[in-house]
Amino acid sequence: MLTKLKKLEQYWWPLTDDNGLDIPLTEITQKNVFGEMPIHIAAWKGTPEDITSLISGGANIEEIGEYGMTPLHYAYMGKKTANVELLIELGANRLAKCEMGLMPHERHENEK
Repeated sequence: MLTKLKKLEQYWWPLTDDNGLDIPLTEITQKNVFGEMPIHIAAWKGTPEDITSLISGGANIEEIGEYGMTPLHYAYMGKKTANVELLIELGANRLAKCEMGLMPHERHENEK
């Protein structure tokens, strides 16, 4: 699992400890400065294999991240069609609205 997390680390904005040092990404349920978890980053920048691996390790496909977005919002935002298809196949809520009132596919349509 650490290999998958290492792969996502390049897109990770870590929290810092009391000394101002970055807290390394080591846990599936770890949050970054935006409240995102590895499942959000995998949906946005990763592959279906990354998502499957995280889910088999205990990640939640309905986890709420920045602005109330789910991994499906992130997959649409990243224009990752294979990730979108996988998340829908696994039962992700296609009607989930983020804090802006947008469903995942609407978020994608509003991206530049």
